[in-house]
Amino acid sequence: RTSPARARERPALTRPAADDLEGWIAALTENPADTDALDAVAQLEAGARADENAERLIEILLARVEHGDSAAERAAFLRELAVIYERQVGDLPHAFTALTAGLREDPTDQDLLADAERLAAETDGWGELVQHLSEIIPTLTDKTIAAKYWARVGSFYHDKLRHDDYAVTSHLEAIKLDDRHAPAHAGLAVIYRKQQKWGDLAAAMEAHAHIEADVDKKIDLYLELGDLHETQLASTARAIESYEKALAADASNQDALAALERLYRRDELWGRLAHVIEKRADMIEGSDPARAGQLRKDLAQLRSEKLGD
Repeated sequence: RTSPARARERPALTRPAADDLEGWIAALTENPADTDALDAVAQLEAGARADENAERLIEILLARVEHGDSAAERAAFLRELAVIYERQVGDLPHAFTALTAGLREDPTDQDLLADAERLAAETDGWGELVQHLSEIIPTLTDKTIAAKYWARVGSFYHDKLRHDDYAVTSHLEAIKLDDRHAPAHAGLAVIYRKQQKWGDLAAAMEAHAHIEADVDKKIDLYLELGDLHETQLASTARAIESYEKALAADASNQDALAALERLYRRDELWGRLAHVIEKRADMIEGSDPARAGQLRKDLAQLRSEKLGD
């Protein structure tokens, strides 16, 4: 047995010197809650910042990443690393790597994604970015976030890498996860229009218009869809349906009214035509009474000749 006297003679554990970063990191590795080590690393970091010692600061931040308490904290350290690599060292590839590592830690950080896209543009690193995002997506449990990532990947495939088949697959994956994700529907429409796949384009636009929250965008989509059915798909019935949906969203939309008047007259849908003419006359009564009067004459003639009124 060790006597009390011998126990008192045992030396205390040696702590690293104040500037011994490796020693303090080793202490943190052994005990992440070591307050002395945490304080020492924080002081070393402050000193590196004051001295603008980028190499030292990178070393410290890498250690911070390794011992960060949460994903959000590690992502913040990685983003700061990216800033130092880019602005102080001029090392864009390492900055890009830090950003993509940050996204793996916190995929919800849109600022990280925006910075990664910016550096991908500066370094022509779109293929690498797509690869990183494709590896991140399967780890996501939130379907809404995963859908946003798929749609972004789809846009990169189309806009930057010119792989339209992969782009279509990516947008469809986004819609599979969240069928109300408007950018994915819009992305599909861009590709189908370029490929002149009119049926697929019509389906994509219809789905987009159905979920579009912005009324002006919804109206424009239905007007474009009506024109598509009329000019490319030769479906007057579907064109009318689309223009009527545009009018339902905005009862005073002149483009929709003009298109419906033309199609109702061509298809001899006299009752519907009468309703449209009357509506147009009512709308311009105050601003153009002469034109409104002429429309009412046309309406009376239509009712007399076609509707037996």
